[in-house]
Amino acid sequence: TIAADHPAACSVCHQSGACELQDGLVRNAPVPLRANPVQALPAGTHSSALGNELLLHKELCVGCERCTSFAANVLHNPLLSLQVQPNERPLLVVDEQRPLDAPYALAFAELCPTGVFEAQGFAQSPQWLATATASVCPRCATGCQVWLHHDGGQLQRVSSRGGAHFLCNRGYQLPEKSAWRRLSVPVAGGAVVSWDRALDATQALLAPALAAGTLGVVLSANASTFDLCAVSSFTVERALAAQTYVFAQPPGPACPPLLAADRNANTRAVAVLAPKAVPLDHLAADVLLGKVNAVLVMGPVHVDPDVQPELWQALCSLSVLIVATCYDDPLASIAKVALPLATFTETAGSFVNGAGVPQSFTAITPPQGDALPGWDIINHVGRGQGVELGFEKLTDVRGWLLRHHPSLMPEANT
Repeated sequence: TIAADHPAACSVCHQSGACELQDGLVRNAPVPLRANPVQALPAGTHSSALGNELLLHKELCVGCERCTSFAANVLHNPLLSLQVQPNERPLLVVDEQRPLDAPYALAFAELCPTGVFEAQGFAQSPQWLATATASVCPRCATGCQVWLHHDGGQLQRVSSRGGAHFLCNRGYQLPEKSAWRRLSVPVAGGAVVSWDRALDATQALLAPALAAGTLGVVLSANASTFDLCAVSSFTVERALAAQTYVFAQPPGPACPPLLAADRNANTRAVAVLAPKAVPLDHLAADVLLGKVNAVLVMGPVHVDPDVQPELWQALCSLSVLIVATCYDDPLASIAKVALPLATFTETAGSFVNGAGVPQSFTAITPPQGDALPGWDIINHVGRGQGVELGFEKLTDVRGWLLRHHPSLMPEANT
């Protein structure tokens, strides 16, 4: 029925291959679609009730009722309805007096099979040209299973993988751009250096603090479990750190059924691997008291000088600050040594969601420049201090997890 009634617009539909009908057209087309010059769809219209994230192409509606059912039964907001007249195409009606207050507007774009809802602000790449890699959403503690659609090493868009068959807006907005440029090479003393020189500088800076017992270690609740276990093996279990701190994004309002109040992907793993860690804000007092005078940061960690002035002043006053980070952000700018960290899409790893379930993810592109996974960076830093962690390859990290914390080890294909 949908195929019979659907407008002849498959070759220009913004669904970009996320549609079985469109896939069928591609499989049976005598000439690749990209070789056919076609006109674009007419510009869509905005609805104030649905917000600025979506454009509506009501002429593509076939009356399947997915959107109306989702709005009424999941979001409990019947702002969408269908007007059906005999011998006429169904007409989608938006009740402008029922504005959508839940962060699920972009879910309509995935739920609709024919492209009525167009998500704004995202690069689109046809599915027959892109690759879909199974992964997990890192935007909150729920840990929704997702597909990462990528083309030429670039993350184009995100879609749900099983489960609820939709995501919240934060999940769909995963291919977001950072305000800072990538840190893709090691930097020491404000100058670009080789990894060997960066590690030599790190060794020289950390050795006195390790000997004096004044090293502080900062972990991120958004770091992979593999990266966290390397830091735990190096500093926590060997009691080499005077204090361990944890950076976490502040909680936000929970919005069922998917968006959790905990906006961090790996809070549960931090609690297991660094049970005595305290919030990062405690660092300011410890620096003032002289308990800590050197800090090693395993990112991603972001400190806003305007929002956290006392913490920022404490970090600036440190004689030693070593930062492993993905971006050349304010923290990297004051570090004595900044080490390039691979991003979530550039390395394999795992998170433990709020329900305590470990979930794995894989890289969709090699690390940019000289960036390395966090566990690899810590392995090199530990060796510089005479500590052999034995993390030469990813299977070594998995083996350590199985021996020490098997509950954090994800099952295959999760």
